[in-house]
Amino acid sequence: MLTSTQIYLHALAPGELPNTTGQFGHAAFLRLVETVAPDLSAALHENNGRQPFTVSPLHVPQRARVNSHLQLNEGASCSMRFTILEGDTAVAPTLYASFQAAFLSPWNEAIIRLGQIRFAVREVVTTPRADNWTGFTSFAELWERASRERFITLRFYSPTALSMGQAPGKPKRFELFPQPWLVFDSLCRKWNAFADMPLAEPNALHAWIDEHVIVADHAVNTTTLYFEKFAQKGFIGQVTYEISSDDADMVRGLNALADFALYAGVGYKTTWGMGQARRVRVGERE
Repeated sequence: MLTSTQIYLHALAPGELPNTTGQFGHAAFLRLVETVAPDLSAALHENNGRQPFTVSPLHVPQRARVNSHLQLNEGASCSMRFTILEGDTAVAPTLYASFQAAFLSPWNEAIIRLGQIRFAVREVVTTPRADNWTGFTSFAELWERASRERFITLRFYSPTALSMGQAPGKPKRFELFPQPWLVFDSLCRKWNAFADMPLAEPNALHAWIDEHVIVADHAVNTTTLYFEKFAQKGFIGQVTYEISSDDADMVRGLNALADFALYAGVGYKTTWGMGQARRVRVGERE
């Protein structure tokens, strides 16, 4: 099962946080799971591969944004989104149940901590809402419902960086533009890592995208996140891809991956608030 859960919070005391709140959400997620499944939390913490969850930045009122920090008053309403990818993996099959159970645990008292600020949990929502940020599905359902649209629009809501690998002794390299093959390669590799059946072989998908998919329109810009120990650039904005192939299965596969973006995130550090993305269609409510 794939789930996207929005947690609505209010600050129990005034305080300040850096803009890079996703890192605190990552720690809070592991602490929540630890209260009911400590072995599972430890496995997630030690996992060096693709993680079966993503974390959004903390969503706050615009007035709370002061330069590179968030200045929160007591009672400030905020929210944070967590997605979970349950599939045929060693650490994921019970993750959603553990995550939900954590909010019923008497040890938590419906409170989470982000940095030095404690927040009361007002509401936990997974059922679909009009804003299109919550919901649940499965890999099989994504494939069954996938359309064959030739134009696919993705919007990147938090800074997104696409890994281009790392040569020995060299720093990691990142692409800061939503190149078609890198975006869909990121989604495909995560799909293959957690689904019972792979969607496509990444090298074959790369070759097909290079031949049949172009950027038809875009409005993206770069920004920089300043984490405690490093800085990371990424792009935000919107891009539309155009497919020029009659291969029905491949077209359907790209549409399924675009729908998957809501749950998977795209690119680097999706468990620290980066790569928040989803498909958008004309006339869709923000």
